Amino acid sequence: MSTKATLKVYLQALGGKFLGPHAYQTDDVIITLSYSQGTVCLPYQLQSNTDDGNIGDFFSLGSSSCMPILQMNGSDAPKVNYLTSDVNTIHGSTEIQINGEEAAILTAVIPKPQGQTLTISQSLMLSPLRELYEVNLTVPGLVLKSDPQAGLLAVFVEMMCGCKITEGTPKSFWPHEDFEVWAVFSLTNGRVLRVPLQFDLQSNNSLFTASIVREQQLEIVQLHYYARQKSTGNYAVLTA
Repeated sequence: MSTKATLKVYLQALGGKFLGPHAYQTDDVIITLSYSQGTVCLPYQLQSNTDDGNIGDFFSLGSSSCMPILQMNGSDAPKVNYLTSDVNTIHGSTEIQINGEEAAILTAVIPKPQGQTLTISQSLMLSPLRELYEVNLTVPGLVLKSDPQAGLLAVFVEMMCGCKITEGTPKSFWPHEDFEVWAVFSLTNGRVLRVPLQFDLQSNNSLFTASIVREQQLEIVQLHYYARQKSTGNYAVLTA
Protein backbone atom coordinates (compact mmCIF):
# COMPACT_ATOMS: atom_id res chain seq x y z
CA MET A 1 0.00 0.00 0.00
CA SER A 2 1.28 3.46 -0.95
CA THR A 3 -0.08 6.85 0.11
CA LYS A 4 0.67 10.46 -0.75
CA ALA A 5 0.44 12.46 2.48
CA THR A 6 0.71 16.11 3.51
CA LEU A 7 3.16 17.06 6.25
CA LYS A 8 2.82 20.38 8.13
CA VAL A 9 5.36 21.47 10.75
CA TYR A 10 4.86 24.38 13.17
CA LEU A 11 7.76 25.85 15.15
CA GLN A 12 6.59 27.23 18.50
CA ALA A 13 8.88 29.16 20.84
CA LEU A 14 8.84 27.58 24.29
CA GLY A 15 6.35 29.71 26.24
CA GLY A 16 5.69 31.86 23.18
CA LYS A 17 4.22 32.06 19.68
CA PHE A 18 5.20 30.45 16.39
CA LEU A 19 8.43 31.65 14.77
CA GLY A 20 7.00 34.10 12.26
CA PRO A 21 7.13 37.79 11.28
CA HIS A 22 8.95 38.92 14.44
CA ALA A 23 11.40 36.05 14.91
CA TYR A 24 15.11 36.35 14.12
CA GLN A 25 15.82 35.75 10.39
CA THR A 26 12.72 33.62 9.89
CA ASP A 27 13.39 33.08 6.18
CA ASP A 28 16.67 31.32 7.06
CA VAL A 29 14.90 28.58 9.06
CA ILE A 30 15.50 25.15 7.50
CA ILE A 31 13.15 22.18 8.08
CA THR A 32 13.85 18.75 6.61
CA LEU A 33 12.34 15.26 6.79
CA SER A 34 14.65 12.28 6.35
CA TYR A 35 13.09 8.88 5.53
CA SER A 36 13.40 5.94 3.16
CA GLN A 37 12.57 8.08 0.11
CA GLY A 38 15.39 10.53 0.88
CA THR A 39 15.56 13.95 2.49
CA VAL A 40 12.73 16.40 1.79
CA CYS A 41 12.83 20.13 2.51
CA LEU A 42 9.77 21.89 3.95
CA PRO A 43 9.78 25.56 2.80
CA TYR A 44 9.31 27.94 5.74
CA GLN A 45 8.91 31.41 4.27
CA LEU A 46 7.19 34.63 5.27
CA GLN A 47 4.40 35.98 3.07
CA SER A 48 2.75 39.40 3.12
CA ASN A 49 -0.15 38.11 5.25
CA THR A 50 1.78 35.62 7.42
CA ASP A 51 1.00 35.60 11.15
CA ASP A 52 2.55 33.83 14.13
CA GLY A 53 -0.65 32.51 15.70
CA ASN A 54 -3.35 34.01 17.89
CA ILE A 55 -3.36 34.07 21.69
CA GLY A 56 -6.71 33.52 23.38
CA ASP A 57 -8.48 32.21 26.47
CA PHE A 58 -9.98 29.11 24.89
CA PHE A 59 -8.56 25.87 23.49
CA SER A 60 -9.77 24.93 20.00
CA LEU A 61 -9.59 21.26 19.04
CA GLY A 62 -7.50 20.72 15.95
CA SER A 63 -6.03 24.23 15.79
CA SER A 64 -4.69 25.17 19.25
CA SER A 65 -1.21 24.17 20.33
CA CYS A 66 -0.97 21.77 23.26
CA MET A 67 1.81 24.01 24.64
CA PRO A 68 0.13 26.88 26.55
CA ILE A 69 1.53 30.37 27.15
CA LEU A 70 1.73 30.93 30.90
CA GLN A 71 1.25 34.56 31.89
CA MET A 72 3.00 34.93 35.25
CA ASN A 73 1.23 37.25 37.67
CA GLY A 74 3.20 36.95 40.89
CA SER A 75 1.17 34.01 42.18
CA ASP A 76 1.40 30.23 42.06
CA ALA A 77 -1.49 30.14 39.57
CA PRO A 78 -0.46 31.93 36.35
CA LYS A 79 -3.04 32.73 33.71
CA VAL A 80 -3.14 30.07 30.98
CA ASN A 81 -3.34 31.33 27.39
CA TYR A 82 -3.69 29.22 24.25
CA LEU A 83 -1.93 29.68 20.91
CA THR A 84 -4.18 28.92 17.93
CA SER A 85 -3.21 28.74 14.27
CA ASP A 86 -5.26 29.99 11.33
CA VAL A 87 -4.96 29.73 7.53
CA ASN A 88 -2.23 32.42 7.51
CA THR A 89 -0.12 31.03 10.37
CA ILE A 90 3.43 30.27 9.29
CA HIS A 91 4.51 26.64 8.99
CA GLY A 92 6.58 24.35 6.82
CA SER A 93 4.68 22.08 4.45
CA THR A 94 5.33 19.43 1.81
CA GLU A 95 3.85 16.29 0.27
CA ILE A 96 5.54 12.93 0.84
CA GLN A 97 5.12 9.44 -0.59
CA ILE A 98 4.72 6.75 2.08
CA ASN A 99 5.14 3.12 1.05
CA GLY A 100 5.00 1.44 4.44
CA GLU A 101 5.31 1.86 8.19
CA GLU A 102 8.59 3.54 9.13
CA ALA A 103 10.29 5.98 11.49
CA ALA A 104 11.39 9.29 9.97
CA ILE A 105 13.43 12.15 11.44
CA LEU A 106 12.28 15.78 11.42
CA THR A 107 15.05 18.36 11.78
CA ALA A 108 14.76 22.13 12.18
CA VAL A 109 17.77 24.46 12.04
CA ILE A 110 16.98 27.88 13.50
CA PRO A 111 19.31 30.91 13.20
CA LYS A 112 20.34 32.93 16.23
CA PRO A 113 22.38 36.16 16.58
CA GLN A 114 26.18 36.10 16.17
CA GLY A 115 26.01 33.41 13.51
CA GLN A 116 24.78 30.69 15.87
CA THR A 117 22.13 28.09 15.04
CA LEU A 118 19.83 25.90 17.10
CA THR A 119 19.13 22.39 15.78
CA ILE A 120 16.07 20.41 16.90
CA SER A 121 15.38 16.81 15.85
CA GLN A 122 12.32 14.66 16.49
CA SER A 123 11.27 11.23 15.28
CA LEU A 124 8.00 10.83 13.37
CA MET A 125 6.20 7.56 12.69
CA LEU A 126 4.86 7.35 9.12
CA SER A 127 2.07 5.06 7.96
CA PRO A 128 0.31 4.66 4.59
CA LEU A 129 -2.95 4.67 6.56
CA ARG A 130 -2.57 8.36 7.31
CA GLU A 131 -2.79 11.23 4.82
CA LEU A 132 -2.16 14.28 7.02
CA TYR A 133 0.54 14.95 9.61
CA GLU A 134 0.60 18.14 11.70
CA VAL A 135 3.61 18.42 13.99
CA ASN A 136 4.47 21.10 16.54
CA LEU A 137 8.19 21.40 17.35
CA THR A 138 9.10 23.31 20.51
CA VAL A 139 11.95 25.81 20.19
CA PRO A 140 13.61 26.68 23.55
CA GLY A 141 15.78 29.68 24.29
CA LEU A 142 15.76 33.47 24.20
CA VAL A 143 17.11 36.07 21.77
CA LEU A 144 19.55 38.63 23.21
CA LYS A 145 20.61 41.78 21.36
CA SER A 146 23.10 44.20 22.94
CA ASP A 147 22.33 47.92 22.91
CA PRO A 148 25.58 49.87 23.45
CA GLN A 149 24.95 53.10 25.33
CA ALA A 150 27.36 55.49 27.04
CA GLY A 151 27.51 54.75 30.75
CA LEU A 152 25.12 51.80 30.52
CA LEU A 153 25.09 48.06 30.29
CA ALA A 154 22.06 47.36 28.09
CA VAL A 155 20.57 44.34 26.32
CA PHE A 156 17.24 43.51 24.69
CA VAL A 157 15.68 40.19 25.77
CA GLU A 158 13.02 38.61 23.55
CA MET A 159 11.29 35.26 23.20
CA MET A 160 12.46 33.07 20.29
CA CYS A 161 9.34 34.17 18.39
CA GLY A 162 10.46 37.79 18.72
CA CYS A 163 7.72 38.59 21.26
CA LYS A 164 8.78 41.39 23.57
CA ILE A 165 8.80 41.78 27.33
CA THR A 166 6.45 44.62 28.22
CA GLU A 167 4.25 45.80 31.06
CA GLY A 168 0.62 46.97 31.06
CA THR A 169 -0.22 46.56 27.35
CA PRO A 170 -2.74 44.20 25.69
CA LYS A 171 0.24 42.14 24.45
CA SER A 172 2.03 41.93 27.81
CA PHE A 173 2.00 38.14 28.09
CA TRP A 174 5.65 38.05 29.25
CA PRO A 175 6.09 40.23 32.38
CA HIS A 176 9.60 41.37 33.29
CA GLU A 177 9.39 39.80 36.77
CA ASP A 178 9.65 36.41 35.06
CA PHE A 179 13.16 37.18 33.76
CA GLU A 180 16.58 37.38 35.37
CA VAL A 181 19.18 39.29 33.36
CA TRP A 182 22.76 40.08 34.29
CA ALA A 183 26.14 41.02 32.83
CA VAL A 184 29.45 39.33 33.64
CA PHE A 185 32.62 41.08 32.52
CA SER A 186 36.36 41.13 33.04
CA LEU A 187 38.30 44.35 33.62
CA THR A 188 41.89 45.26 32.78
CA ASN A 189 42.83 44.91 36.46
CA GLY A 190 41.85 41.23 36.36
CA ARG A 191 38.62 41.55 38.32
CA VAL A 192 35.47 39.77 37.18
CA LEU A 193 32.20 41.49 38.03
CA ARG A 194 28.61 40.23 37.90
CA VAL A 195 25.98 42.96 37.63
CA PRO A 196 22.18 42.40 37.64
CA LEU A 197 20.21 44.35 35.05
CA GLN A 198 16.79 45.86 35.64
CA PHE A 199 13.87 46.19 33.24
CA ASP A 200 13.62 49.65 31.66
CA LEU A 201 10.01 50.59 32.43
CA GLN A 202 10.35 53.91 30.63
CA SER A 203 11.00 52.38 27.23
CA ASN A 204 8.81 49.33 28.06
CA ASN A 205 10.31 47.46 25.13
CA SER A 206 12.28 44.37 26.27
CA LEU A 207 15.29 46.44 27.38
CA PHE A 208 17.26 45.62 30.55
CA THR A 209 19.94 48.02 31.79
CA ALA A 210 22.39 48.82 34.60
CA SER A 211 24.54 51.89 35.17
CA ILE A 212 28.31 51.54 34.95
CA VAL A 213 29.76 52.64 38.29
CA ARG A 214 33.21 54.21 38.75
CA GLU A 215 35.05 50.93 39.29
CA GLN A 216 33.52 49.53 36.11
CA GLN A 217 34.86 52.45 34.05
CA LEU A 218 38.14 50.61 33.66
CA GLU A 219 38.45 49.08 30.21
CA ILE A 220 36.22 46.02 29.84
CA VAL A 221 38.19 43.11 28.42
CA GLN A 222 35.29 40.71 27.94
CA LEU A 223 31.52 41.12 28.39
CA HIS A 224 28.75 38.52 28.43
CA TYR A 225 25.02 39.01 28.92
CA TYR A 226 22.95 36.21 30.46
CA ALA A 227 19.16 35.90 30.65
CA ARG A 228 16.84 33.30 32.16
CA GLN A 229 13.06 32.99 32.10
CA LYS A 230 12.06 31.49 35.43
CA SER A 231 8.72 29.95 34.38
CA THR A 232 10.03 27.98 31.38
CA GLY A 233 13.76 27.60 32.01
CA ASN A 234 14.51 29.42 28.75
CA TYR A 235 18.13 30.58 28.82
CA ALA A 236 20.50 32.55 26.57
CA VAL A 237 24.04 33.96 26.53
CA LEU A 238 25.37 36.80 24.39
CA THR A 239 29.00 37.85 23.97
CA ALA A 240 28.90 41.60 23.48
